[in-house]
Amino acid sequence: MKSDMPKDNTMQTCIAATEEVIARINRLVDRTTPLEPEQLTEELTAAVDRLRETLRGMEELEDMQQADRALADFPARLAHDMRTLLNGIVGLLEICGQHPDDRQLIDASRAKARVAAGRLMSLVNDTLELSKLEKRDVPLPQEVFHLPTLLKEVETLAHMRAEEADVEIICRTSCLQLKYPCLLGSPLYVKQVLLNILTNAIKYNRPHGTVFCALEEKPTSDSKVALHITICDTGVGMEQDFLQEIFKPYVQADAVPQGIGMGAGLGMAIVKTLLERMHGAIRIESKVDVGTTVYVTLPFAIAEQVPVKDAPKKPKGSLRGMHILLAENDELNREIAAFILKDTGAIVTEAANGREALALFTAKPPHYFDVVLMDIPMPEMDGCAAAHAIRHCGKPDAETIPILAMTANAFDDDRQKSLSAGMNDYLSKPLDIPKLTEAIQKFRTTPTDNGGLVG
Repeated sequence: MKSDMPKDNTMQTCIAATEEVIARINRLVDRTTPLEPEQLTEELTAAVDRLRETLRGMEELEDMQQADRALADFPARLAHDMRTLLNGIVGLLEICGQHPDDRQLIDASRAKARVAAGRLMSLVNDTLELSKLEKRDVPLPQEVFHLPTLLKEVETLAHMRAEEADVEIICRTSCLQLKYPCLLGSPLYVKQVLLNILTNAIKYNRPHGTVFCALEEKPTSDSKVALHITICDTGVGMEQDFLQEIFKPYVQADAVPQGIGMGAGLGMAIVKTLLERMHGAIRIESKVDVGTTVYVTLPFAIAEQVPVKDAPKKPKGSLRGMHILLAENDELNREIAAFILKDTGAIVTEAANGREALALFTAKPPHYFDVVLMDIPMPEMDGCAAAHAIRHCGKPDAETIPILAMTANAFDDDRQKSLSAGMNDYLSKPLDIPKLTEAIQKFRTTPTDNGGLVG
Protein backbone atom coordinates (compact mmCIF):
# COMPACT_ATOMS: atom_id res chain seq x y z
CA MET A 1 0.00 0.00 0.00
CA LYS A 2 1.38 3.36 -1.01
CA SER A 3 2.00 5.76 1.89
CA ASP A 4 0.67 9.32 1.87
CA MET A 5 3.10 10.37 4.63
CA PRO A 6 5.34 12.55 2.42
CA LYS A 7 2.28 14.44 1.15
CA ASP A 8 0.90 14.84 4.67
CA ASN A 9 4.26 16.12 5.89
CA THR A 10 4.51 18.54 2.99
CA MET A 11 1.01 19.87 3.69
CA GLN A 12 1.80 20.30 7.40
CA THR A 13 5.05 22.06 6.56
CA CYS A 14 3.25 24.40 4.16
CA ILE A 15 0.58 25.23 6.75
CA ALA A 16 3.20 25.84 9.45
CA ALA A 17 5.21 28.06 7.12
CA THR A 18 2.06 29.94 6.15
CA GLU A 19 1.31 30.65 9.81
CA GLU A 20 4.85 32.00 10.23
CA VAL A 21 4.36 34.28 7.24
CA ILE A 22 1.03 35.55 8.59
CA ALA A 23 2.64 36.28 11.97
CA ARG A 24 5.45 38.22 10.31
CA ILE A 25 2.99 40.23 8.21
CA ASN A 26 0.91 41.01 11.30
CA ARG A 27 4.08 42.12 13.05
CA LEU A 28 4.83 44.57 10.24
CA VAL A 29 1.25 45.83 10.01
CA ASP A 30 0.62 46.19 13.75
CA ARG A 31 3.64 48.36 14.50
CA THR A 32 2.65 51.56 16.29
CA THR A 33 5.73 53.38 14.95
CA PRO A 34 6.85 53.11 11.30
CA LEU A 35 10.20 51.50 10.55
CA GLU A 36 13.03 53.40 8.96
CA PRO A 37 13.41 52.63 5.22
CA GLU A 38 16.50 50.46 5.81
CA GLN A 39 14.80 48.46 8.56
CA LEU A 40 11.65 48.12 6.47
CA THR A 41 13.64 46.81 3.50
CA GLU A 42 15.38 44.26 5.73
CA GLU A 43 12.09 43.05 7.24
CA LEU A 44 10.40 42.86 3.82
CA THR A 45 13.31 40.93 2.31
CA ALA A 46 13.10 38.36 5.12
CA ALA A 47 9.32 38.07 4.68
CA VAL A 48 9.57 37.66 0.91
CA ASP A 49 12.32 35.02 1.25
CA ARG A 50 10.11 33.03 3.63
CA LEU A 51 7.15 33.43 1.30
CA ARG A 52 9.15 32.11 -1.67
CA GLU A 53 10.22 29.13 0.46
CA THR A 54 6.58 28.42 1.26
CA LEU A 55 5.56 28.75 -2.38
CA ARG A 56 8.17 26.15 -3.36
CA GLY A 57 6.52 23.80 -0.87
CA MET A 58 3.12 24.53 -2.45
CA GLU A 59 4.52 23.72 -5.90
CA GLU A 60 5.94 20.45 -4.57
CA LEU A 61 2.54 19.55 -3.12
CA GLU A 62 0.76 20.30 -6.40
CA ASP A 63 3.32 18.20 -8.28
CA MET A 64 2.55 15.32 -5.93
CA GLN A 65 -1.18 15.71 -6.60
CA GLN A 66 -0.66 15.63 -10.37
CA ALA A 67 1.38 12.44 -9.97
CA ASP A 68 -1.30 10.78 -7.82
CA ARG A 69 -4.86 11.65 -8.80
CA ALA A 70 -6.25 9.17 -6.23
CA LEU A 71 -5.94 11.87 -3.58
CA ALA A 72 -8.76 13.86 -5.23
CA ASP A 73 -8.67 17.60 -5.84
CA PHE A 74 -8.96 18.96 -2.32
CA PRO A 75 -5.27 19.25 -1.30
CA ALA A 76 -4.28 20.52 -4.75
CA ARG A 77 -6.96 23.22 -4.75
CA LEU A 78 -6.08 24.12 -1.18
CA ALA A 79 -2.44 24.52 -2.18
CA HIS A 80 -3.50 26.54 -5.23
CA ASP A 81 -5.60 28.98 -3.19
CA MET A 82 -2.86 29.34 -0.59
CA ARG A 83 -0.33 30.01 -3.33
CA THR A 84 -2.62 32.60 -4.92
CA LEU A 85 -2.88 34.53 -1.66
CA LEU A 86 0.83 34.13 -0.92
CA ASN A 87 1.76 35.40 -4.39
CA GLY A 88 -0.41 38.45 -3.81
CA ILE A 89 1.33 39.12 -0.50
CA VAL A 90 4.75 38.69 -2.13
CA GLY A 91 3.82 41.28 -4.73
CA LEU A 92 2.60 43.75 -2.12
CA LEU A 93 5.71 43.33 0.03
CA GLU A 94 7.98 43.75 -3.01
CA ILE A 95 6.16 46.99 -3.85
CA CYS A 96 6.94 48.19 -0.31
CA GLY A 97 10.58 47.14 -0.66
CA GLN A 98 10.99 48.98 -3.95
CA HIS A 99 9.48 52.21 -2.57
CA PRO A 100 10.66 52.41 1.08
CA ASP A 101 10.28 56.22 1.16
CA ASP A 102 6.67 56.30 -0.09
CA ARG A 103 4.79 56.08 3.23
CA GLN A 104 1.33 56.35 1.65
CA LEU A 105 2.03 53.48 -0.78
CA ILE A 106 3.59 51.37 1.99
CA ASP A 107 0.60 51.88 4.31
CA ALA A 108 -1.86 51.01 1.54
CA SER A 109 0.12 47.88 0.56
CA ARG A 110 0.43 46.77 4.18
CA ALA A 111 -3.33 47.12 4.64
CA LYS A 112 -3.96 44.97 1.55
CA ALA A 113 -1.40 42.41 2.74
CA ARG A 114 -3.19 42.24 6.07
CA VAL A 115 -6.50 41.49 4.33
CA ALA A 116 -4.84 38.75 2.27
CA ALA A 117 -3.18 37.36 5.40
CA GLY A 118 -6.56 37.28 7.13
CA ARG A 119 -8.09 35.33 4.25
CA LEU A 120 -5.10 32.99 4.30
CA MET A 121 -5.46 32.39 8.03
CA SER A 122 -9.19 31.75 7.60
CA LEU A 123 -8.40 29.18 4.91
CA VAL A 124 -5.83 27.45 7.11
CA ASN A 125 -8.19 27.46 10.12
CA ASP A 126 -11.10 26.05 8.10
CA THR A 127 -8.88 23.31 6.68
CA LEU A 128 -7.57 22.30 10.09
CA GLU A 129 -11.03 22.47 11.65
CA LEU A 130 -12.61 20.29 8.96
CA SER A 131 -9.82 17.75 9.39
CA LYS A 132 -10.35 17.75 13.15
CA LEU A 133 -14.13 17.46 12.94
CA GLU A 134 -13.86 14.43 10.68
CA LYS A 135 -12.12 12.56 13.51
CA ARG A 136 -15.22 11.08 15.10
CA ASP A 137 -13.36 9.88 18.19
CA VAL A 138 -13.06 13.50 19.42
CA PRO A 139 -16.36 14.37 21.16
CA LEU A 140 -17.89 17.81 20.85
CA PRO A 141 -17.95 19.76 24.12
CA GLN A 142 -21.30 19.90 25.93
CA GLU A 143 -22.36 22.76 28.19
CA VAL A 144 -25.45 24.60 29.33
CA PHE A 145 -25.95 27.81 27.37
CA HIS A 146 -28.47 30.65 27.07
CA LEU A 147 -30.01 30.51 23.58
CA PRO A 148 -31.29 34.15 23.45
CA THR A 149 -27.77 35.40 24.26
CA LEU A 150 -26.23 33.19 21.57
CA LEU A 151 -28.79 34.32 18.97
CA LYS A 152 -28.21 37.96 19.87
CA GLU A 153 -24.45 37.53 19.35
CA VAL A 154 -25.05 35.89 15.97
CA GLU A 155 -27.51 38.62 14.99
CA THR A 156 -25.05 41.37 15.94
CA LEU A 157 -22.21 39.86 13.89
CA ALA A 158 -24.52 39.18 10.93
CA HIS A 159 -25.87 42.75 10.97
CA MET A 160 -22.32 44.13 10.86
CA ARG A 161 -21.52 42.05 7.76
CA ALA A 162 -24.89 42.86 6.18
CA GLU A 163 -24.39 46.61 6.57
CA GLU A 164 -21.07 46.37 4.71
CA ALA A 165 -22.80 44.51 1.86
CA ASP A 166 -25.89 46.79 1.80
CA VAL A 167 -28.14 43.86 2.74
CA GLU A 168 -31.03 43.95 5.25
CA ILE A 169 -31.54 41.18 7.83
CA ILE A 170 -35.05 40.62 9.15
CA CYS A 171 -35.50 38.31 12.15
CA ARG A 172 -39.06 37.06 12.45
CA THR A 173 -38.59 35.45 15.85
CA SER A 174 -37.95 37.48 18.99
CA CYS A 175 -35.41 36.02 21.40
CA LEU A 176 -37.70 37.12 24.23
CA GLN A 177 -40.45 34.77 23.02
CA LEU A 178 -38.44 31.56 23.40
CA LYS A 179 -40.06 28.99 25.67
CA TYR A 180 -36.83 27.03 26.24
CA PRO A 181 -34.05 29.60 26.67
CA CYS A 182 -31.56 27.28 28.40
CA LEU A 183 -30.21 24.27 26.48
CA LEU A 184 -27.42 21.69 26.74
CA GLY A 185 -25.16 21.44 23.69
CA SER A 186 -22.16 22.93 21.88
CA PRO A 187 -22.86 26.69 21.68
CA LEU A 188 -19.61 27.54 19.91
CA TYR A 189 -20.46 25.19 17.04
CA VAL A 190 -24.13 26.22 16.94
CA LYS A 191 -22.93 29.79 16.48
CA GLN A 192 -20.50 28.73 13.76
CA VAL A 193 -23.21 26.87 11.82
CA LEU A 194 -25.53 29.87 11.90
CA LEU A 195 -22.81 32.38 11.01
CA ASN A 196 -21.55 30.28 8.10
CA ILE A 197 -25.04 30.06 6.62
CA LEU A 198 -25.81 33.73 7.23
CA THR A 199 -22.45 34.78 5.77
CA ASN A 200 -23.30 32.95 2.54
CA ALA A 201 -26.80 34.48 2.50
CA ILE A 202 -25.22 37.94 2.75
CA LYS A 203 -22.24 37.35 0.47
CA TYR A 204 -24.27 35.90 -2.42
CA ASN A 205 -27.11 38.38 -2.09
CA ARG A 206 -27.75 41.47 -4.17
CA PRO A 207 -27.30 45.14 -3.24
CA HIS A 208 -30.39 46.19 -1.24
CA GLY A 209 -31.22 42.49 -0.85
CA THR A 210 -32.81 40.84 2.18
CA VAL A 211 -32.14 37.90 4.47
CA PHE A 212 -35.09 36.54 6.45
CA CYS A 213 -34.50 34.47 9.61
CA ALA A 214 -36.99 32.48 11.66
CA LEU A 215 -36.79 29.98 14.52
CA GLU A 216 -39.40 27.55 15.80
CA GLU A 217 -39.18 25.37 18.94
CA LYS A 218 -40.74 21.90 18.81
CA PRO A 219 -40.54 19.74 21.98
CA THR A 220 -39.75 16.12 21.17
CA SER A 221 -40.12 14.88 24.77
CA ASP A 222 -40.39 16.27 28.29
CA SER A 223 -36.64 16.86 28.36
CA LYS A 224 -35.73 17.57 24.72
CA VAL A 225 -36.53 20.17 22.08
CA ALA A 226 -35.74 20.55 18.40
CA LEU A 227 -34.94 23.96 16.95
CA HIS A 228 -36.14 24.49 13.39
CA ILE A 229 -34.23 27.39 11.84
CA THR A 230 -35.01 28.92 8.44
CA ILE A 231 -32.69 31.36 6.64
CA CYS A 232 -33.99 32.71 3.33
CA ASP A 233 -32.21 35.18 1.04
CA THR A 234 -33.03 37.11 -2.13
CA GLY A 235 -29.64 36.38 -3.65
CA VAL A 236 -28.25 34.93 -6.86
CA GLY A 237 -29.38 31.36 -6.14
CA MET A 238 -27.77 28.09 -7.23
CA GLU A 239 -28.14 25.55 -10.01
CA GLN A 240 -29.70 22.22 -8.98
CA ASP A 241 -26.59 20.31 -10.06
CA PHE A 242 -24.47 22.39 -7.70
CA LEU A 243 -26.86 21.73 -4.80
CA GLN A 244 -26.01 18.04 -5.05
CA GLU A 245 -22.33 18.83 -4.44
CA ILE A 246 -22.52 21.77 -2.05
CA PHE A 247 -21.54 19.85 1.10
CA LYS A 248 -18.38 18.38 -0.40
CA PRO A 249 -15.12 20.04 0.69
CA TYR A 250 -13.75 22.64 -1.70
CA VAL A 251 -16.76 22.64 -4.02
CA GLN A 252 -17.48 26.07 -5.53
CA ALA A 253 -20.12 27.22 -7.97
CA ASP A 254 -18.87 27.58 -11.54
CA ALA A 255 -20.64 30.86 -12.09
CA VAL A 256 -20.23 33.55 -9.44
CA PRO A 257 -21.41 37.10 -10.18
CA GLN A 258 -18.71 39.69 -10.75
CA GLY A 259 -17.65 41.47 -7.58
CA ILE A 260 -18.33 38.51 -5.29
CA GLY A 261 -15.12 37.00 -3.95
CA MET A 262 -14.74 33.24 -4.22
CA GLY A 263 -14.56 31.43 -0.90
CA ALA A 264 -12.50 28.35 -0.12
CA GLY A 265 -15.47 26.03 -0.53
CA LEU A 266 -15.13 24.73 3.04
CA GLY A 267 -17.92 26.62 4.84
CA MET A 268 -20.81 24.31 3.98
CA ALA A 269 -18.68 21.21 4.41
CA ILE A 270 -17.97 22.36 7.97
CA VAL A 271 -21.68 23.14 8.51
CA LYS A 272 -22.70 19.67 7.35
CA THR A 273 -20.05 17.93 9.47
CA LEU A 274 -20.96 19.94 12.57
CA LEU A 275 -24.67 19.26 12.15
CA GLU A 276 -24.02 15.54 11.78
CA ARG A 277 -21.88 15.59 14.93
CA MET A 278 -24.71 17.39 16.78
CA HIS A 279 -27.32 14.95 15.35
CA GLY A 280 -28.92 17.74 13.35
CA ALA A 281 -29.99 18.04 9.73
CA ILE A 282 -29.89 20.55 6.88
CA ARG A 283 -31.89 20.98 3.69
CA ILE A 284 -31.43 23.62 0.97
CA GLU A 285 -33.78 24.90 -1.71
CA SER A 286 -32.51 27.33 -4.31
CA LYS A 287 -33.42 28.88 -7.63
CA VAL A 288 -31.10 30.88 -9.84
CA ASP A 289 -31.84 34.64 -9.80
CA VAL A 290 -34.49 34.12 -7.10
CA GLY A 291 -32.64 33.13 -3.94
CA THR A 292 -31.87 30.35 -1.48
CA THR A 293 -33.63 28.95 1.58
CA VAL A 294 -31.77 26.87 4.16
CA TYR A 295 -33.62 24.71 6.70
CA VAL A 296 -31.68 23.56 9.77
CA THR A 297 -32.88 21.25 12.54
CA LEU A 298 -30.93 20.94 15.79
CA PRO A 299 -31.94 18.77 18.78
CA PHE A 300 -31.03 19.76 22.35
CA ALA A 301 -31.63 18.64 25.90
CA ILE A 302 -33.57 21.23 27.89
CA ALA A 303 -31.60 22.72 30.77
CA GLU A 304 -32.93 24.39 33.91
CA GLN A 305 -30.63 27.40 33.95
CA VAL A 306 -27.26 28.66 32.82
CA PRO A 307 -24.54 28.68 35.52
CA VAL A 308 -23.72 32.24 36.54
CA LYS A 309 -20.15 33.17 35.69
CA ASP A 310 -18.19 35.91 37.42
CA ALA A 311 -17.52 38.88 35.18
CA PRO A 312 -13.86 38.87 34.10
CA LYS A 313 -11.64 41.47 35.68
CA LYS A 314 -10.52 44.20 33.33
CA PRO A 315 -6.75 44.05 32.87
CA LYS A 316 -4.79 47.08 34.00
CA GLY A 317 -1.31 48.41 33.48
CA SER A 318 1.16 47.02 30.97
CA LEU A 319 3.70 44.21 30.72
CA ARG A 320 6.52 46.56 31.63
CA GLY A 321 8.94 44.93 34.03
CA MET A 322 7.42 41.45 33.82
CA HIS A 323 9.85 38.54 33.51
CA ILE A 324 8.48 36.11 30.91
CA LEU A 325 9.90 32.69 30.04
CA LEU A 326 9.15 32.03 26.36
CA ALA A 327 9.42 28.41 25.13
CA GLU A 328 9.07 28.11 21.33
CA ASN A 329 11.02 25.72 19.11
CA ASP A 330 10.50 27.60 15.83
CA GLU A 331 13.13 30.33 15.58
CA LEU A 332 11.01 32.75 13.55
CA ASN A 333 7.95 32.36 15.78
CA ARG A 334 10.14 32.77 18.85
CA GLU A 335 11.67 35.94 17.37
CA ILE A 336 8.24 37.39 16.62
CA ALA A 337 6.78 36.53 20.03
CA ALA A 338 9.85 37.91 21.82
CA PHE A 339 9.67 41.11 19.76
CA ILE A 340 5.98 41.60 20.62
CA LEU A 341 6.60 41.02 24.33
CA LYS A 342 9.68 43.25 24.51
CA ASP A 343 7.81 45.95 22.58
CA THR A 344 5.27 46.07 25.45
CA GLY A 345 8.02 46.39 28.07
CA ALA A 346 8.48 42.78 29.19
CA ILE A 347 11.82 41.13 29.95
CA VAL A 348 12.00 37.90 27.94
CA THR A 349 14.06 34.76 28.51
CA GLU A 350 13.93 32.43 25.49
CA ALA A 351 13.98 28.62 25.35
CA ALA A 352 14.08 26.50 22.18
CA ASN A 353 12.28 23.46 23.67
CA GLY A 354 10.57 22.18 26.79
CA ARG A 355 13.74 20.80 28.32
CA GLU A 356 15.47 24.17 28.04
CA ALA A 357 12.42 25.88 29.55
CA LEU A 358 12.46 23.51 32.52
CA ALA A 359 16.19 24.04 33.05
CA LEU A 360 15.85 27.84 32.89
CA PHE A 361 12.91 27.83 35.28
CA THR A 362 14.63 25.67 37.89
CA ALA A 363 17.92 27.59 37.60
CA LYS A 364 16.40 30.97 38.45
CA PRO A 365 15.47 32.04 42.03
CA PRO A 366 11.86 31.48 43.16
CA HIS A 367 9.39 34.01 41.74
CA TYR A 368 11.92 35.29 39.19
CA PHE A 369 9.51 34.59 36.32
CA ASP A 370 6.02 36.10 36.32
CA VAL A 371 4.63 34.01 33.44
CA VAL A 372 5.66 31.08 31.23
CA LEU A 373 4.54 31.02 27.59
CA MET A 374 4.76 27.44 26.33
CA ASP A 375 4.50 26.09 22.79
CA ILE A 376 3.01 22.57 22.67
CA PRO A 377 4.77 20.53 19.92
CA MET A 378 8.52 20.84 20.64
CA PRO A 379 11.53 18.50 20.29
CA GLU A 380 13.20 16.76 23.25
CA MET A 381 10.34 17.67 25.60
CA ASP A 382 6.96 18.98 24.46
CA GLY A 383 5.04 21.77 26.16
CA CYS A 384 2.65 19.54 28.11
CA ALA A 385 5.51 17.45 29.51
CA ALA A 386 7.47 20.60 30.37
CA ALA A 387 4.48 22.17 32.14
CA HIS A 388 3.94 18.97 34.13
CA ALA A 389 7.63 18.86 35.04
CA ILE A 390 7.61 22.52 36.16
CA ARG A 391 4.57 21.92 38.35
CA HIS A 392 6.35 19.01 40.09
CA CYS A 393 9.92 20.36 40.25
CA GLY A 394 9.67 21.32 43.93
CA LYS A 395 10.39 25.08 43.64
CA PRO A 396 8.29 27.30 45.93
CA ASP A 397 6.58 28.94 42.95
CA ALA A 398 6.25 25.76 40.86
CA GLU A 399 2.58 25.24 41.60
CA THR A 400 1.56 28.88 41.23
CA ILE A 401 3.56 30.21 38.26
CA PRO A 402 1.07 31.00 35.43
CA ILE A 403 1.79 28.81 32.38
CA LEU A 404 0.03 29.75 29.13
CA ALA A 405 -0.09 27.39 26.15
CA MET A 406 0.82 29.12 22.89
CA THR A 407 0.23 26.97 19.83
CA ALA A 408 -1.39 26.67 16.40
CA ASN A 409 -3.42 23.62 17.54
CA ALA A 410 -6.54 25.66 18.30
CA PHE A 411 -9.01 22.87 19.11
CA ASP A 412 -10.94 22.00 22.24
CA ASP A 413 -9.18 18.67 22.91
CA ASP A 414 -5.77 20.37 22.51
CA ARG A 415 -6.92 23.02 24.96
CA GLN A 416 -8.03 20.32 27.40
CA LYS A 417 -4.68 18.50 27.15
CA SER A 418 -2.79 21.68 27.98
CA LEU A 419 -5.03 22.45 30.95
CA SER A 420 -4.72 18.87 32.20
CA ALA A 421 -0.93 19.23 32.06
CA GLY A 422 -1.15 22.13 34.53
CA MET A 423 -1.37 25.15 32.24
CA ASN A 424 -3.62 28.07 33.16
CA ASP A 425 -4.73 29.38 29.79
CA TYR A 426 -4.47 28.79 26.05
CA LEU A 427 -3.47 31.16 23.23
CA SER A 428 -3.76 30.24 19.57
CA LYS A 429 -1.37 31.32 16.81
CA PRO A 430 -0.87 33.57 14.99
CA LEU A 431 -0.64 35.67 18.14
CA ASP A 432 -3.16 38.46 18.53
CA ILE A 433 -1.25 41.20 20.36
CA PRO A 434 -4.17 42.61 22.44
CA LYS A 435 -5.33 39.10 23.42
CA LEU A 436 -1.78 38.05 24.30
CA THR A 437 -1.28 41.12 26.45
CA GLU A 438 -4.68 40.72 28.10
CA ALA A 439 -4.07 37.04 28.86
CA ILE A 440 -0.73 37.78 30.52
CA GLN A 441 -2.12 40.74 32.46
CA LYS A 442 -4.81 38.53 33.97
CA PHE A 443 -2.13 36.69 35.91
CA ARG A 444 0.01 39.70 36.80
CA THR A 445 0.80 40.15 40.47
CA THR A 446 3.91 42.36 40.15
CA PRO A 447 3.86 46.15 40.60
CA THR A 448 2.74 48.26 37.63
CA ASP A 449 4.42 51.42 36.39
CA ASN A 450 2.46 53.61 38.81
CA GLY A 451 3.25 51.49 41.86
CA GLY A 452 -0.13 49.78 42.10
CA LEU A 453 -0.69 46.03 42.07
CA VAL A 454 -2.53 44.07 39.44
CA GLY A 455 -4.02 40.59 39.97
